[in-house]
Amino acid sequence: MSSPAIKQNSIPAPHECGAVVIPFPVLRGETAIRAEGSMKDFVLFPVDQIKGLPTNAKPSPFSPYSSILRSIEQYGAWSAVLIHKDTHALIAGRSIVLAYRELAKKDPEKWKSILVKLMPCKPGSPEAEFLANDTDLQHKRHNKFEENQILWRQHQLWEQLHPETAQGKGRSKAQKEIFSFCRQEAAWQDCDVRTIAIKVECAAKLNPEVRDEIRGLHDAEPLDPNDGGETLEFVQSRASKFETTQTEQRELIKVPLEQQPAIWNLYLHPSEAKTTHMAINNIKDAVKVFNMDAQIGKYGELPNRLFPIICADFASPEGLACIEEDSVQLFLMDIPYNELNLIPSIFDTCFPKLDKERGQIAIMYGNHRLAFYTIVGPSVEKYGLISRDEIQIINPPGSASSAANPEKMIRCDKPVAVFSVNRAYFPCNDVIMSAGPEKDLDQWQQPVPDFEELIQRLSDPNDLVVDPFAGTGTTLIAGLKTGRRVWGCDKDLMMTEKTKTHFVECGLVSPTAKEAELTS
Repeated sequence: MSSPAIKQNSIPAPHECGAVVIPFPVLRGETAIRAEGSMKDFVLFPVDQIKGLPTNAKPSPFSPYSSILRSIEQYGAWSAVLIHKDTHALIAGRSIVLAYRELAKKDPEKWKSILVKLMPCKPGSPEAEFLANDTDLQHKRHNKFEENQILWRQHQLWEQLHPETAQGKGRSKAQKEIFSFCRQEAAWQDCDVRTIAIKVECAAKLNPEVRDEIRGLHDAEPLDPNDGGETLEFVQSRASKFETTQTEQRELIKVPLEQQPAIWNLYLHPSEAKTTHMAINNIKDAVKVFNMDAQIGKYGELPNRLFPIICADFASPEGLACIEEDSVQLFLMDIPYNELNLIPSIFDTCFPKLDKERGQIAIMYGNHRLAFYTIVGPSVEKYGLISRDEIQIINPPGSASSAANPEKMIRCDKPVAVFSVNRAYFPCNDVIMSAGPEKDLDQWQQPVPDFEELIQRLSDPNDLVVDPFAGTGTTLIAGLKTGRRVWGCDKDLMMTEKTKTHFVECGLVSPTAKEAELTS
């Protein structure tokens, strides 16, 4: 039964009621006759008689409620609310009704009525849901992921309301050709079923915290430049790139839901990463850094005395005090990339500790061969050392650097010239075929099997092997596995913490025993 409050076909002028009604265009002739049936569905209706919205209801966080409230207060209603024509239950327009309720607290007489459109569909029906979703898409501040989910639901509702449009229904040959053409055009516009399904999958598997942060960045306040972090423009540009790039989205949803916010934060704020020497340009980089950072302090409760490494520069008094004169049979190191200027100081520091009878210094120096030998030459001559050619670590076939960048080392041995037609055939002992990359702790991490081979060729059992750039501890672990005594240092605290994790993961230190000892 219709409410007496509804006055059909009678819309008062703005000066006759509190609410300001949007003026309808003046229609003439046949157009006016056709429009009359729909115009009578718009009426002024008492706000307090709209059903389905609790009195204590709060605005949705997705809705621009404050903007709606200010707009209505200044200019009046800017769109109609949808309610059921018989039950007067609210179908769409929740924020507008809440705004009228709030304004009615100040001036009940002025804001007692609201412009509504009477709808025949019942609340909860597919048609009502379709209309509500359509209103949400127009007014609420959804991000791309939420919009994709709503649009996919609209597609399902439309096929439910109009079964003849559903894919797979019977069609004539001409209709099928048209449908095929439309499907191809949709694919060009990224609107085909497969692309939308991927978008919906990304939205469904994305952590809600990430979606909320993306939405909040649109109206975020500028970041404090004194914090030394990223600017708001940088953060917003990365969030925008993520919203529009399915590759980035699919990388993030691969990781567990609970890890996504932390990885997302590293992607937006690379300066907060503990692994500071690795660039974070995309989500895949952020995932790698997150996993590397997780290894830092993983076994922090274990005492430092269990690990043959300290956090110090080798040239510092603390580092020099740990090694006796003439006691080291092998210095084996992978110097920091692009820091060949350290080489003279390395020789000045290492030579006094070197065994003067059979000590050796082996340095992995990267691919700057000419620069390396130019810099290292004076130091070799100064201390009377002999350059014994190189050992080459050849990366496995198929890797990015297998052909162009074999990693080179100085070694003390007889130089052997190798001439071979077949690149895979190495008849002598100056080549090591790499076991493949190990990058679970750090991007500069070297494979332990490769360093085991080096240590076996360059030292004897029970020799002392020292690495002044221990990093993730590859040299130390390889030495222990081959029966050598080892010691190392690194001035990067985060790297030494990763080394401790590496020792435990390799089974060299027990993670549970109260008095854990080296198990080698």
